[in-house]
Amino acid sequence: MELTWKNFVKVAACAIVTIAAYTFFTEPVGSQKPSDSKQSPNKPAQKPKPKPKPRTSAKLSTSQDKPEVKEEVKEEVKEPEKLTKEKFLEINDEIYKRSKENFVQIQQKFINERRQFKEDEANYRKSAEEYLASEQSIVAKSAEEVLIGKNINNDLYKQAEAEFGQELAAVAQKAAFQKSLSQSETVPEALTVELLKEILQAQTDFASTITIDEQDPLAKILAHAKIEDYLAEKYSFEMAEINAAKERHQAHVKSLWRQVNRKYQALKIF
Repeated sequence: MELTWKNFVKVAACAIVTIAAYTFFTEPVGSQKPSDSKQSPNKPAQKPKPKPKPRTSAKLSTSQDKPEVKEEVKEEVKEPEKLTKEKFLEINDEIYKRSKENFVQIQQKFINERRQFKEDEANYRKSAEEYLASEQSIVAKSAEEVLIGKNINNDLYKQAEAEFGQELAAVAQKAAFQKSLSQSETVPEALTVELLKEILQAQTDFASTITIDEQDPLAKILAHAKIEDYLAEKYSFEMAEINAAKERHQAHVKSLWRQVNRKYQALKIF
């Protein structure tokens, strides 16, 4: 067959097609490049990345980290109520009872001590001095004990005292208290009216032997102590018992009682 130009072109075209077809169908599968849209079967599927959380501002974050501060609610302080007259008198009654209990204790101590020093003037005076110091503060200390026990403000008590202290009921309370300090609650049966008259006369006579130094702050208490000790030694009765008997039998011993009072007034120890 005569090889013409046309025949050459046909042969060449057939050869190219044949080679291309062979190359396509004989190329290994692994050598093919995956497309951009397809994922390789040998690699695991990638998880989608989580969306970033919105960031809070630095100012907001700081405020959340700080502990919450609660505003303090101030409670309204109520002023304590003033004492009524009835409450004041009730408190006074307890103060006087406590005072008498304390007074009896220190008085008995004074009596026992001074009689041990009957012949020792220095120690006799010392015991009188200690007693006087205790006696002067006994009501104040007793009042403090009662007020603390009842949880009552001292200023409120002082206000009530200024307001009600001069009323008849309060004055009578104080007088009864002072009277109770000098008298026993009972009168010994042996202390008859006739014996009481003898004792009152002896009291007047012994008081006449006492001299008083008005410059001595202990003169009054020492004079009373010496008279009481003399009567106790001679008649075996304490002054509180004698005073209680005078109160009971005052109608029978009124003149002798006045006689004793005049002598005490003259000595300025009444």
